[in-house]
Amino acid sequence: MNQQEQPTLLEDALREAETVAESAQRAAAAALREIKRARAAARTGAIRDLERALNLAEPLCDALAHSARTMRQSWSFDDRRYLETGGFAREVVAAAAAEGITLVERDGTMLTFPSVIRPVPADAAIEIDKKRDKQIRPSIVVARLRALRERPPRFRPQPFLEALYRGYRLLLRERNQSGGATVALVDLYQLLTLMPGRAKDYSEPEFVRDIYLLESSGVAQTKDGRNVTFPAAAGTRTRSKLVTVTREGEQRIYFGIAFRP
Repeated sequence: MNQQEQPTLLEDALREAETVAESAQRAAAAALREIKRARAAARTGAIRDLERALNLAEPLCDALAHSARTMRQSWSFDDRRYLETGGFAREVVAAAAAEGITLVERDGTMLTFPSVIRPVPADAAIEIDKKRDKQIRPSIVVARLRALRERPPRFRPQPFLEALYRGYRLLLRERNQSGGATVALVDLYQLLTLMPGRAKDYSEPEFVRDIYLLESSGVAQTKDGRNVTFPAAAGTRTRSKLVTVTREGEQRIYFGIAFRP
């Protein structure tokens, strides 16, 4: 197969590699079978059986070597470029849609409830909610995302709400704003991730996912009696909007946050 005939989708390339490997496995099984017969004949001194097994084993081993070369030559998929340029994300989004799962791709990161998926091209891997996984066949990834949708997310709404409230008060104090003012969520996220490396450990897509989990949890009041709201009417028309995916597979847009009595 020449370069022009190579599959353009990772799922197709892996399916083809699996087929070629199955052929090599059959060749290996046949060769191993005759090698075992030769060994057994040598152990008991069955000379004619030994000669017959050796005569059969040699061409079978040659066939195995040919299958191994074919298997190596058939795989030339540029996985790193595919993950870096967004081809992988587009394929997974399409594969998920075919299974009724909504995935939203933003700046190389894929969002679906309740997961955040990030390609790691250098390792031919992905991260799902920070967990590295090298099994990236699109159909396998979609099956894993479906399983994650059926599990309750690990999320503690009250501590998260209190952290948001502390950051919110710091921003109001810094800006000399009165209590109850609306603060852009992107500004609050930047405050919460000021420490070096913190933004890498806790990405913006994860933050807005947690905002949605908080909103849908029903927990809305801080320990000192302030109620959180997420004003969005004007913010959805600004560059500061944040997007996530709901349980129902719909896009949810956020802009601001406010705490009021």
